[in-house]
Amino acid sequence: HGYWPPAASMLRRIIQRRAWPERIEQDREHGLHCLRLLDHDAGPLRGHKHGNRLTQVLAARQAHSAGADEALVFDASGQLLEGISSNVIVVRAGRASTPQQPMVNGVGLAWLRAQCPSIVMQALTMADLEQAEEVVMVNSVSGVRPVVCLDEHHFSIGPHCLKWQQLWRQHLV
Repeated sequence: HGYWPPAASMLRRIIQRRAWPERIEQDREHGLHCLRLLDHDAGPLRGHKHGNRLTQVLAARQAHSAGADEALVFDASGQLLEGISSNVIVVRAGRASTPQQPMVNGVGLAWLRAQCPSIVMQALTMADLEQAEEVVMVNSVSGVRPVVCLDEHHFSIGPHCLKWQQLWRQHLV
């Protein structure tokens, strides 16, 4: 009977308290080393915040064992979805875009897009990353963090990232 919820269910919240991660400031300043993870599928939960984080736990394990700080997750068709715990913004030819269908619609990215409407949502692939000038991860806790290495490809911390970090500090930190 556990899989069939009652008609009038009770809302349940889970709250955790942890120490502030010391690495966040370092990651914001020096950037993240990432790898690509292919063929991840969140199924019908895609786009919704929920308690099932098995996909992210397995992806984090894989990234950690490869020595990466984060990973960019792609679906089976090669579309970029997001990072393990962050949304992603790709800057190509001076234009910023974020995946049209992430696994989770993050509040940090939503806030940043409200401040910077020039960040558009569109389908992104590995080829788009190969042409990128900047890749940036956004998370409501970690803030705006640049990607400085994706597999063997290196990126500079660019003007878009620095501008977004400044906005974040001015309004949210």
